Amino acid sequence: MTPPSRRGAMQNAMPAVTLRFPGRLPNTALSPNKRHQLHWRDQKKATDAERATAFTDIRRELNGKVFPPQPWHLSWTAHYPTLRAPDADSLASMLKVWQDVLVGEWCFNDGPQNIPSVSYAVVLRSPDAPLMTLEVRSVE
Repeated sequence: MTPPSRRGAMQNAMPAVTLRFPGRLPNTALSPNKRHQLHWRDQKKATDAERATAFTDIRRELNGKVFPPQPWHLSWTAHYPTLRAPDADSLASMLKVWQDVLVGEWCFNDGPQNIPSVSYAVVLRSPDAPLMTLEVRSVE
């Protein structure tokens, strides 16, 4: 029996799963630029609150969706209503809590064998703002 062609394998690949979080943007208190402005206790409260929000929102948004097989590429996009937005490395830090919730509940290990790549994007003056999206797709 001959193996399926690359084209046939691509056609059978599971589609990406996109999660939408309308009305949500990452908590700016979790930005590394604010790390020295907050007392550690206040930062912990902000992190715990964001973790609870992420858990609730991710679970609600999944609602029966099935993740593609691992390894995954995660693609985060934050839609901001104005020109004021964090840069990509700050966005990555602010979304760490969300990614940790996702991985802790559905992947159990966010090492490079399971999540070899993550990308972050910012959309300015978005008509959909405030909005965060996460696309989870298999890495071939």
